[in-house]
This record gives sequence, structure tokens and C-alpha cells, in this order.
Amino acid sequence: MSRIIKTQNNATNRNKVLKLITEAIFDYENNIDNKLDNAAYIVFLLDEIVQSIESTSAAWEKRGYWLKADRFRQEWEWARVTRDELTKALSEENIRQIGEILNGIKGRIPPEYQLNVSHRKGDVQGCWEKFKEKNPQ
Repeated sequence: MSRIIKTQNNATNRNKVLKLITEAIFDYENNIDNKLDNAAYIVFLLDEIVQSIESTSAAWEKRGYWLKADRFRQEWEWARVTRDELTKALSEENIRQIGEILNGIKGRIPPEYQLNVSHRKGDVQGCWEKFKEKNPQ
């Protein structure tokens, strides 16, 4: 069996995910119909960031860069905390709290990713149903 080679590193993937989160927040604020789908989509995107942080940190720890890995985890701790808060608010279907959390995310995303976009490239349709399957009450 041959090795699987990743052509993009974790930083590149995180940058793409941050752009998708920005687009999803824009759509959430401007679309009345799919608010729960958009919020569930953002939870999945935040989960991707959390996984990439752990992957990157583990690689640094493997090389003995313990302090660098710890600082990196602390720098991105907001993504894990926000994912957990958004998951809880989404489970309760609390639209007001979801909006507050998304405003907090906007403050965390660097300005170069805060685009003024009119549509999303990601697939939002059905994210709410998938979220409910993964997080039964």
C-alpha cells in the first residue's frame, strides 16, 4: 500500500476554513431561511480548525518544540471554546445566543479573512440535520 501524501499543510487548510467561516457568518446575518444550517456548518468548520491545531501541535511536540506547541494551542484555544459554546447554543436552538457567538468569532478572525462576500462556496444544505444526528439530546 502506498503512502498518502497531503499536498496542503495545516496552516493552508486553516486559512481556507477561516475564509469559509467568514462567508458563513455573512450568510447567517443576511439569510433568514437557513440560520440553523449556517450555524451547524460553522460548528463543523470550527471542528476542522481544532483538529488541525492538534495535528500541528503534535508534530511540533514530536520534534521537541513543547513550548511552541503549548503557545500555539493557547493562541487557538478560542476555536475549541467557541465550537463548544456554539454546539450548546445550536442544540438548544437559541438563535439569539448563536448570533452573539458569531459576533465574537468575527472579532477573532484576522482582517484579511473578513471579506464582504455575497455567496458561500461551501455546502450548507443539510448541515442542521447532520448536526442533530451527531448531537442527539
